[in-house]
Amino acid sequence: MFRYRILQLPVPLEEKERPLPFLARAAGLAPSGIKSWRPVRLSLDNRREHRICWVYQIDFETAERIEETPNVVAREEEEGTPLLETPGTLDFPEEIHVVGAGPAGLWAAWTFARRGYRVVLHERGRAVEERFRDIRRFLKSRELDPESNVLFGEGGAGLYSDGKLTSRTRNEFTAQVLDDLVSLGAPADVRYLAKAHLGTDRLQIYLKTLRAKLLELGAEIRFGSRVEEIDVRDGRVRALRANGKEIPAECVVLATGHSARDVYRSLHRSGVRLEPKGFALGVRAEHPQSLIDRRHFGAAADLSLTGAAEYVLKAPADRGGAYSFCMCPGGVLVPCSTAPGQLATNGMSYSGRSGKFANAGIVVPVDLSAQGLFAGVEFQEELEARAFEMGGRNFGAPAQSLAAFVADRPDRRPLPESTFPTGLVPARLSELFGREIAGVLAASFVFFDRKIPGFVDRGLAVAPETRTSSPLRILRDPGTLQAVGTEGLYPLGEGAGYAGGIVSSAADGVRLATLARIRRRG
Repeated sequence: MFRYRILQLPVPLEEKERPLPFLARAAGLAPSGIKSWRPVRLSLDNRREHRICWVYQIDFETAERIEETPNVVAREEEEGTPLLETPGTLDFPEEIHVVGAGPAGLWAAWTFARRGYRVVLHERGRAVEERFRDIRRFLKSRELDPESNVLFGEGGAGLYSDGKLTSRTRNEFTAQVLDDLVSLGAPADVRYLAKAHLGTDRLQIYLKTLRAKLLELGAEIRFGSRVEEIDVRDGRVRALRANGKEIPAECVVLATGHSARDVYRSLHRSGVRLEPKGFALGVRAEHPQSLIDRRHFGAAADLSLTGAAEYVLKAPADRGGAYSFCMCPGGVLVPCSTAPGQLATNGMSYSGRSGKFANAGIVVPVDLSAQGLFAGVEFQEELEARAFEMGGRNFGAPAQSLAAFVADRPDRRPLPESTFPTGLVPARLSELFGREIAGVLAASFVFFDRKIPGFVDRGLAVAPETRTSSPLRILRDPGTLQAVGTEGLYPLGEGAGYAGGIVSSAADGVRLATLARIRRRG
């Protein structure tokens, strides 16, 4: 057999599931001449409104040699041992304690368990079914549970998001995560779609399946296990304290996410090395989805073939460098507070992305490293406390039309319709953010309006978007992933400052566990 890859294969929208005839034609063969084929990447090309199409990259095999072109190239035979069967290089104790059941913690726990280790998974929040009920209760009663909410609980913050599966890095670890998701029930195309997403509704189902797999492998899952302290003596982990009880532990995988601020303070007290880093904050911008669809696809597009349109925006540095973050087509806004008296916002969407509105974080880079280790955390907390006050002290959100925001004046008309479930309070957001950050956001909105006409006139800003990433990083060795100066502690994922998003965080967990020497169950 001869192996080739076609780099760019345009396929009409309605033929998305049937690329073989187009592949054969590009290769100069009859369809029967393609002996096997496998999609490597699939993206939507909407650069020309009247010629929107899917573009495939495909690996294929033929029985006869064909002529290579710049678009059709020969490839080598792929060899290698499956990742989960590769021999590790590091010794770990038989029992692994994993703290946090977000993507990094879940995939670390699952991969360690598959390699024969005994895993104890601690999650301060509740299982996904109970978590869902707690969130619904909060939205109705405004009584926040600090341990079970939009950010804390099984699945982590990624559960109540768009379920995006994009990652800047594609490697054997991210490939394993995508393969694992398919084994949990996700569509097979998540392996190659350029902008794959699952949606909150699907993620809930997959999480239950993953929990069952962990239990089958002998893992112990402790919901409501709030780890308050990691006991570090003589430079190594000796125990952890959860719910006031001390638990002996030689190995702790720490995957608590970017919003467990109490964990950072506890680690600092224990002598674990942290460093400040830059982060970003701003607002959630909400628009009619029809505005975004029309700008990207034109008025005549069949959205059943294209799906809801999304955008990626970035302002130039001379305008402050604000950018879009976690864009949710057809999505809804949610309050994602984790403590009483504080308000933060986020966006999420379901698998169909069929809602009337689009939302995205529009955020400004912030770096307070020079002001001290916890300056960024404290700034986030202060901003969220002010927003809580401005929103009426009942988890309503301060909001302003983008037109009024840009003009820095109060709204003269009622605020536009919004999906924010706990109510909006008209506000002058420059009083929340201060002139510098508000000025950068306003200049960016004007710039974005050139890319998407109507962005300002038809947009709404809901504040604040503060939980984009952690303002702190837990120092770790790049080879072993062990915390610098603390033997037995392995910080992972977004909370450790080394990942961003579902796939990269989960891949961080896979990477750590594949460093372990395989232990066969006896």
